[in-house]
Amino acid sequence: MEVRIQLLSLLYSFFMGVFLYIISLLNYKLMINKKRYIKYLCAITLMIDFNLLYLIGLYYLNDGVVHIYFILILLLAYILSVKLMPRPLKSDIFFKL
Repeated sequence: MEVRIQLLSLLYSFFMGVFLYIISLLNYKLMINKKRYIKYLCAITLMIDFNLLYLIGLYYLNDGVVHIYFILILLLAYILSVKLMPRPLKSDIFFKL
């Protein structure tokens, strides 16, 4: 695989990690007062949809090749998003639902 394609895939994985944090936060805010089975069903659906979106993006970037360091960058971006996102994104000011 070319270096340019690997860098694009790493960048895509990083942005998808941040996107995962934002949509999981939004899912949490939307499902906070719902019944338990609805929460589980929505969380499973969210993860399946996210995985499909991630794999489709990788398919267009590098023919669907998934390396372990792509997944590690995705996890690192998610953890960094949890720690470094500005407080207005985490508070109820941003999500007035």
